[in-house]
Amino acid sequence: MGARYAKTLNSYGVLFVMEANDDVLQYGFTLVSNGLTASADAVPTGQWPKAGGVFSNDGDGHLLAPVDKTLDSGCMDGRPCCGRRVLRAKVAGGDVCAVAAAMIGMGQAGPTSNATFEQAIDLLEQYEINYGGHRDEAHEKDPVLAGCGAIDKMPKALQAIVDNAQAISRLANALCPDSEALVAQAIDNFTKQVADASFTAEHNGRVVVDTEERSGKRVPVLGGGHAEAHILVNTIQGYTVDQSAAEQKLDGRQVFVVDAWRMDEVCERLYGAGTQQAAEAYVSMVVYVLAVAAVLAPQLPVWLISGSAVRHSSEDAAGVLQAAA
Repeated sequence: MGARYAKTLNSYGVLFVMEANDDVLQYGFTLVSNGLTASADAVPTGQWPKAGGVFSNDGDGHLLAPVDKTLDSGCMDGRPCCGRRVLRAKVAGGDVCAVAAAMIGMGQAGPTSNATFEQAIDLLEQYEINYGGHRDEAHEKDPVLAGCGAIDKMPKALQAIVDNAQAISRLANALCPDSEALVAQAIDNFTKQVADASFTAEHNGRVVVDTEERSGKRVPVLGGGHAEAHILVNTIQGYTVDQSAAEQKLDGRQVFVVDAWRMDEVCERLYGAGTQQAAEAYVSMVVYVLAVAAVLAPQLPVWLISGSAVRHSSEDAAGVLQAAA
């Protein structure tokens, strides 16, 4: 894994320790932005709600959980499907949207946004990457919208990169250390694409999700309204945020979840581990995630979840947990 993402724990140190399978996770939260609408001069301050303590899977309050490897990846959306959520890796709009965004940010877009999505699907199929998507109840019969904001609102997200270039650049650089040139290049390529009005003139999110479904992918129908209060960027490989646990912990509020390691994993599968192309693709995905945030939830704080998942014997695990108590 290239691990191009930031992995620095915040000044509070390790806030959570938990057991999962044979791993002991030690992880913390760093507030990297008070929101895309926050002043550029504002220094992010704050502590994750109810932070601190030691949690285990048979206790109360654990937030991370191992990804179910039998499942495809999904979207960062915080809403449930039929009252429940599954533990699959999450990125904005799912892998198809992430790869389409990478192609645009790398200057490799198709003639239209929908053609770019088609190319992204073909690429994922070629490399046998298990991807998925979603619809929502409010748009089940809509001929244009699928109910996935990252896909449906791509035209607005691309425009948001132009309109919020400084804020998005600043936050992308915080999330992608030592990548200033790549961030600038991606934003420049996105900006050039926005200048071509024909690119998104006939954008249709419904077609994208219909194509996913025809390919045999899991496309659940999400229900209810959005109630997200935070955007969580998780860097711990093989784990994701249990959004149901987060909802309980946050008194009914939801969270958007972006598993940065999943984007990195997809980039390396498509373009090769440690390659320049993989780095360009990853940074482009991050820029697009922030653009989606600027459209859907510009006021929400952005948190980085970082730490480690270490394989221990049961005796070692008990010692780590006791030491953290």
